[in-house]
Amino acid sequence: MPRQFFNRPSCTSQIVRWFAASAAMFATACTPPAGRQPVQSSHADATSREQDVLAKSSDELLADPNLQDSAGSKGDGRVESVRLGTVRSVKLTQPITASAEEAEDIQQLVGKLAAIESPDFGLSGTLTGDAFLPIEGKTDFSAGLITDHRLKSSDELRKLVAYGPKALPFLLAALDDNTKTKLKMEHGGGFGGMTFENEMSGNPVNAREQLVLAGKAEGHERTQHVNEYTVTVGDVCFVAIGQIVGRWYNAVRYQPTNNIILSSPAHDAKLREMVRAIWASDDAGQTLLDSLLLDYATEGIFNGHSLDGWDVGGRLQSTAAMRLLYYYPKESAGFIVQRIDKLDLTPTEPDKDDLGLYMKQCVANGVRADGFIEAIAWCDEPAILAALSRAFERAGDLSVALATEPAAAKSKPELVRTTLAKRIGELPEDDKGPYADGYALLVALGKLGGDQAKRAFEQYSTPLTTSRRHTTCLALREVRGEWAIDLLAPFLNDRRELDRWTYAVDFAQNERRLPIRICDEAATTIALANEDLKFEMQGDRARLDFQIQAMQSVLKMK
Repeated sequence: MPRQFFNRPSCTSQIVRWFAASAAMFATACTPPAGRQPVQSSHADATSREQDVLAKSSDELLADPNLQDSAGSKGDGRVESVRLGTVRSVKLTQPITASAEEAEDIQQLVGKLAAIESPDFGLSGTLTGDAFLPIEGKTDFSAGLITDHRLKSSDELRKLVAYGPKALPFLLAALDDNTKTKLKMEHGGGFGGMTFENEMSGNPVNAREQLVLAGKAEGHERTQHVNEYTVTVGDVCFVAIGQIVGRWYNAVRYQPTNNIILSSPAHDAKLREMVRAIWASDDAGQTLLDSLLLDYATEGIFNGHSLDGWDVGGRLQSTAAMRLLYYYPKESAGFIVQRIDKLDLTPTEPDKDDLGLYMKQCVANGVRADGFIEAIAWCDEPAILAALSRAFERAGDLSVALATEPAAAKSKPELVRTTLAKRIGELPEDDKGPYADGYALLVALGKLGGDQAKRAFEQYSTPLTTSRRHTTCLALREVRGEWAIDLLAPFLNDRRELDRWTYAVDFAQNERRLPIRICDEAATTIALANEDLKFEMQGDRARLDFQIQAMQSVLKMK
């Protein structure tokens, strides 16, 4: 098992189910001129202590020992394994607010959310996870069914999240929008069920959040099983807010086994008011910045033997760094560059079975270095790119080298090609599986292209092991399909079977199954890259061999 899967927090440890506090805690004031207006904060109905906390700035909250004594409590006697480090004080020179044109666009985007008809992260009954849609590939699958989830992200949702603090007031105002989308959730009954909850995640050391989240609503119970539910515009706005602020706000999610959990602010007024009590502000830009800086300063507490619990702090730091660079690049790039340059990136794999060195390095860095870098490697700020290039040059572990490679390749492509090719040459003949280190390196190098990359593919497959040849076939399905004929044509004569890789003789039936051979994988890859060459992995060996011979005949004429 790859090391990055060790000590990953479970779904239940990443999300804490918070129940609504008394409705009297929260009040929101909206001032209408025309159209939907942003929510502004108002605490007239709060108790004196609640009113005092909600009115405090982040600096004042951090300086209040009475509040910090209770920060981190889950409300049931347990405390997360995190503590608050030094929080940077960064003040915006001017408020971040939407212009009249942007405000109109945001409101139109909110209205268009009703057209959503496909599941997505936070809006799926078959998976649990989170995403940050403005940056391609920033998704995190945590749990789910083995199925086609039919995910398709809404462009309107992506644009709203990209607006960030400018969109927050409008999204908060729209949480009670009961307009139905075209996305319907259905549960057929039987085992499991579909129920309403009011789930929200929060930073255990964020006093403002914990004040709102710690109280459990008296008399709150799960609703009875519902067979159908149509997602509303308000639900999608809840998901959008979560993506902006870096919180796990899932309007719809899967829970093992065969359960669908609904957290709908349009359905649940208490959930709606909790969200508004935390995020509604007269200065959404500064409020979001303060929260992200606090997340960035949240440190994991190492238990001495595993990264369980400690990972909460590291993940908060990484997700905060990503959003800081996206929404506040001028304010954050400087100190994030300093952080990159200070990361200990020395090799930690002298013994593949010993995670001790790796854990010590993670604790010293405060984060998993590869995860932190992956969170920010998309950023095109010149100072960030330069720091990531420096990190690539000193990366000891492969995971860090691959995380920094996209940034380093923008300024030093030849250095990256040479370094990746060298790492490929140092791999053992039998890798840890067809999708292990060799695959990752080939794909990364293949994306850069060039003669050196092609030679590295050839050299990688020179040892005539089945694992090397299998990996080469799979990598060429991901990148450089134009090399498939040149590199894989010799594989078409290799009838060796792959260990534990089988195919169904009949697509319609799982049994009977036969072992897949190197020649079958090679033919599949060549056919996928060349429309005029056909191969279908179906039928007995005689049928597969007939197709391979036909492919070889065509290749001889090319």
